[in-house]
Amino acid sequence: MTNGYFSIREGEGRIVAAAIHDGHSVREEIVSMFALNDAERLREEDPETGRWAEVAPTRIVGLRSRFEVDLNRPREKAVYIRPEDAWGLAVWRETPSAGLVQRSLESYDAFYREVKQLFSRLERRYGRFVLYDIHTYNHRREGADGLFQ
Repeated sequence: MTNGYFSIREGEGRIVAAAIHDGHSVREEIVSMFALNDAERLREEDPETGRWAEVAPTRIVGLRSRFEVDLNRPREKAVYIRPEDAWGLAVWRETPSAGLVQRSLESYDAFYREVKQLFSRLERRYGRFVLYDIHTYNHRREGADGLFQ
């Protein structure tokens, strides 16, 4: 199942890999609202982790930027509003409207509905299963020539 925000491929077996920060794309309505450019966003995303998820028969891959909606946060913190929500980064040129935030949260809700259904099926089928949550870590936020943090 793929819907533009995430992809879920259900396979055989008890192993699931999730790469929910793999995505970089964003909705057209918000591209011009970002204060961050593509490279700045990419530094905090987890590019190519979707490929790593291929080690498991069942895969969950986020297709959108965490700067649109962060699927790894509680719902009330899933859309970064203030710099302190995003490692001190000023994400927006101006505070996003309630409508924009709501549209982002709709994709968050759809993601968790689908994941809950998937996990329920796996639990019924196998009793227990293993979830690998795949991330990268940006140890050089100042760029390739920056200091290790």
